Amino acid sequence: MEQNTCRESMLLSIYQECNEHAREQAKMRNSMITIYLALFAAYVGLLNGEKPISEIILYSLFGAMLFIGFLCIRATIDYRCWIIRYLSCARAVSSLLMQEDVNGSAADVSEKLRERMNYSKDVKKHTLNRMGNMIIVFFIIITSAPVVFLVDRLMGLSTWLKLVISTSYMILYSTTHILILTNQVKKADNEGGEGKYKKTPWIIDFY
Repeated sequence: MEQNTCRESMLLSIYQECNEHAREQAKMRNSMITIYLALFAAYVGLLNGEKPISEIILYSLFGAMLFIGFLCIRATIDYRCWIIRYLSCARAVSSLLMQEDVNGSAADVSEKLRERMNYSKDVKKHTLNRMGNMIIVFFIIITSAPVVFLVDRLMGLSTWLKLVISTSYMILYSTTHILILTNQVKKADNEGGEGKYKKTPWIIDFY
């Protein structure tokens, strides 16, 4: 009985830690997006200023925004995947604590947690309809926007051609990164499952 109480206390602690880590990841994701939006606002303000900008500076600024945007997207996707992992573990721990007596060895408890994770999986969970995923999708679209200001300043191109170039770039850019997001989220959602996703999240292995 005392051993079960100790295990329940440890699992409750893991549950709390998972939720706390998930909140921290969300804060870091939001901070990353806020930083990029501030840089994007500065970029737009600089290009729309009264002082003319040379082509070298124009292309350099675009390259910098492209590189920073890529880093921010990768970081926000990583944060999103960790949120999914932590919340998945928290749900598994919660389910185990509510429905079963916590007995057996540590390996047995870890296996039960894994079963709970598999039981709670939803084939639609990795779609882009969830709010956390939609935030990153909108962010990806925003990071593709600097090209509009670059193309707009290219001389000798008609408005129609500028629109085609900007739209084509944004679609290709956004589609590529959304596919990366979908793939990474799918891996995070199915971690602890079967086949190539059999690897259990570290927090359960740690237990």
